[in-house]
Amino acid sequence: MVAQNIYEIIWKDENFQNSFSQIRLTAAGKTLGGTIQDDDLFKPEIHWFHMLRCASILMESENEIHHDAALRIVYSALQLESDENILGYSISILAKTANQPSIDLAISRKIIPENIISLLPVHLQIEAQSGTVASMISHGTSREFSGNLFQLNLWNALSENRWVSASAPTSAGKSFLLEKWIEETLQSKTSSNTFYIVPTRALISQVERDLRSLLSPKFKDQINITTLPVHYAQGKKHNIFIFTQERFHLYLFHQDVAKEADLIILDEAHKISDDTRGVLLQQVLELASQKFSSAKFLFASPSTENPETFLKFAQEGSSSKAIMGRTPTVNQNLYWLTQAYLKPKKWNIEYLLDGEPIGIGSIELEDKPSISQKLPFLALELGKLEGGNVVYVNGAADAENCADMIFQGMEQLDEIDEELKSLSDFCSKTIHPDFLLKKHLLRGVAFHYGNIPQLVREEIERLFSIGKIKYLVCTSTLIEGVNIACKSIFLRHPKRGRTELMRPNDFWNLAGRAGRWGKEFQGNIFCIDPYKENQWFGGEAPRKKNKQKISLATSHIEGHFDTFLEYILSGQRDRNTRNLFYDQLLSYLVFRKAMFGDVGDVRIFDKMTILQKQNLAQALDEIVNNLTLPLEVINRNPGISPFDMMSLLSYFQSKDPSEILTLLPADPLSDDAVDSFLRIFTRITRHLGSPSLGSGASSFGNALLVVNWMRGWPLARLIAGQIEYDAKRVTKRNAKRDSMSDEDRADTPIAKITPKRTVIRDTMAKVEKIARYEAPKYLHCYLDILNTHLANIDRLDLKDDIAETWMFLEFGVSKRTELSLMSLGMSRSSVMVLSDKIKSSELDEEQAYTWLITEDWRSYGFSELVTAEIEKILAQRASQFA
Repeated sequence: MVAQNIYEIIWKDENFQNSFSQIRLTAAGKTLGGTIQDDDLFKPEIHWFHMLRCASILMESENEIHHDAALRIVYSALQLESDENILGYSISILAKTANQPSIDLAISRKIIPENIISLLPVHLQIEAQSGTVASMISHGTSREFSGNLFQLNLWNALSENRWVSASAPTSAGKSFLLEKWIEETLQSKTSSNTFYIVPTRALISQVERDLRSLLSPKFKDQINITTLPVHYAQGKKHNIFIFTQERFHLYLFHQDVAKEADLIILDEAHKISDDTRGVLLQQVLELASQKFSSAKFLFASPSTENPETFLKFAQEGSSSKAIMGRTPTVNQNLYWLTQAYLKPKKWNIEYLLDGEPIGIGSIELEDKPSISQKLPFLALELGKLEGGNVVYVNGAADAENCADMIFQGMEQLDEIDEELKSLSDFCSKTIHPDFLLKKHLLRGVAFHYGNIPQLVREEIERLFSIGKIKYLVCTSTLIEGVNIACKSIFLRHPKRGRTELMRPNDFWNLAGRAGRWGKEFQGNIFCIDPYKENQWFGGEAPRKKNKQKISLATSHIEGHFDTFLEYILSGQRDRNTRNLFYDQLLSYLVFRKAMFGDVGDVRIFDKMTILQKQNLAQALDEIVNNLTLPLEVINRNPGISPFDMMSLLSYFQSKDPSEILTLLPADPLSDDAVDSFLRIFTRITRHLGSPSLGSGASSFGNALLVVNWMRGWPLARLIAGQIEYDAKRVTKRNAKRDSMSDEDRADTPIAKITPKRTVIRDTMAKVEKIARYEAPKYLHCYLDILNTHLANIDRLDLKDDIAETWMFLEFGVSKRTELSLMSLGMSRSSVMVLSDKIKSSELDEEQAYTWLITEDWRSYGFSELVTAEIEKILAQRASQFA
């Protein structure tokens, strides 16, 4: 209590606040380099030793605001001052609080010498060393590492509890600690099973890559890391499964899960608030906690105000703890940019000081920007002195256009970096010669969105992280947790998706990418046109950080209970009246009723009235009692209405036994595969309600895409085919127009060829949306119901022929060998190149690895990126057996 009074006395002191405000304004202006025209504001007399003494005291406070202020004073001293004594005192404060990454950053930038600690006065050396010792985390029998206060608290919580929920800012070091705990799990157990759940496929790739690099060399041949929901490798002591919630759900229902899990990590756990995917995440969480009764559960999320929400799912009597990281590791500067009155080339810069915009200067652009050019022009002007610039846009087309404008503003390089050139060449060969990224890379500019192939995305991220790419234009992929650190983020009219304005929670999650710990002392967030009401959620750009409140997606029923109840009682819906969230929620409630005998845990649905629960239970009883399909089939296919599934079963039952083979999907390598999938997609659309697969002639394009995808066609070939198809379509339509009468021809517009860049972008989007998500989801359900029908008519002899078609579809393969190569950690791009050179189609993981080390695959002359990926995988595997 006495200590807290000291913190408050310092914080409320007028002289301290005046000096602190001046430090912030000075640092904010200097951070922008030479772009500010008028720097009269930045000539302060700051008593650094007094402010650093205050910072040293405030650093001990549990108040997040106090800690952020102390850190800002220390970082500002390192950036603004050259006096050795001031620098030394600043470093001693960082050392005392175990902020080694920032000390290493100061050394790497030559702000301080490497032996700085030994040069400090003895009493400061003692404080620094005591801080280091106090922050050491014991890791196994003889290993230890230094962590910050949040990491230390989280490690202790994991050591003492079975259920732990951790919430902290993006740059607090959560990912590092999670990886260390996985390592601890492997080290402390003779065998183990770990599940690492992430919200997107892009994050799967990133986590897999990081864990392979960390663990493969240390655990030799004892570890298996996989991303496949059905796994073939055997004989490893430790297994790590990296899944999305969709893949984890498939695993739980398709695998023998009698073997206990040791650790289940739900990263980006706050996504449980998202509507349809949040409901599914809750469903797999409840299912996993029931199946894996002794597992340790760890939930990780960015700054939230109620991380204890996840602990509601713990079994009674289980030890649990919520950890909140209140101490930031980097500072962030928030700037608002507005056009000067009547001067479109002049832009005023305001710095947000405690939520209030303070004018700190202006900049002059070289050219007058149109509305769409404001974002790239200002990013160019304010980020040109240094790299590490992320520009946020609302969609793939916007990303390409914005990156193209930045590309034009960048000077042509005298000598093009070899790695940039290599990636540029790879894009030309594996996507298309007209893909804009090929050109942009040559000036250190790139764009990044979810539909770009994995290998290209990963290389973009790597080149950006080492500074070879100066500008990275991103879509909402960045909000989904992809771990890209930067110096500055630029936003204008930000949305989540194409229509919904970005909410403050997502804004601050995105802003957390600016200024990662150990990479920068401060990060910058630039909001353009912050006062335009129609461009920002709430009428203006965010002013102050706020913490997200986690609300379970299943609880969203409370606001429209009667509408939902009427929806589920009305039975099957047509496409125009179908509600995907209601279908997902209905699937969850049927699961709850079947698995637990209720409509939701009282701790979770605490706001529903007794009457509402009774009415809902009665409705679910009626639905469950009238099911014509086994409950396990319903539960294996979440998000699809039970009424729709029963409709498809009735269709199968109506077919003559002689027609049964026509219901099965053809092998993708079969000549009649396209016709087969066209018929299946038509049935799926009519009975299961797929929103995009189409029916009849409208499903032909999707059937062709899916079949060619499963046949292993590379993306470049798929795109070339779409470009050719578009040209033929235009020729055919114009020929038909030419044959019309003059009157009809006048009313019929001339068909035009779609720009190649649009076809390229749309094809990549269809691969992700149709081939990798919607088609596998609905095909899995189709085959599940078909297998039920085959069992009913005693034709299970046909089941093995179609068992894993859905999984081959998601991964874009048609052979077991190709899945095995992916199990080794290889991207589809590389797998498809290799597969064409391998005779056997049924190799398991070990056999595929043996082929790689015994065959002379290097003689085939693969591209540099493919070769590098294979070499890296072989090196990791080799280290396992060293």
